[in-house]
Amino acid sequence: MIQKKMFGLIVALFLASLFASAQNHCSCKEMIGKIDSIAKNSNIDTGVILYNEVSSRFDNTYTDVTTLSNKGKFVFDGNFLVIDNKYFNLEKLLYFKIEKDYFKFYFQGY
Repeated sequence: MIQKKMFGLIVALFLASLFASAQNHCSCKEMIGKIDSIAKNSNIDTGVILYNEVSSRFDNTYTDVTTLSNKGKFVFDGNFLVIDNKYFNLEKLLYFKIEKDYFKFYFQGY
């Protein structure tokens, strides 16, 4: 009985590791390439940085969105997105939206 449980645990851990390694993680260079391509095709060179802060109070979880930068021209410096002389690590980029004439970059906070 113990051997069957141990075998089941090993199989479960193996399958979990397969699924975890099968996830497609986009590198910063790929993300920069995608954003840059969209920016060039849409003729957009400005953006704004927004910060999603997840909080919980009692049994409720909520997200507050805070603006961290003014709308301005953005550039890339290595793995960083630069707006208003502020550097934001692209590894922490949660998602982005394309508005009519600018990007909204959302970063996650806790």
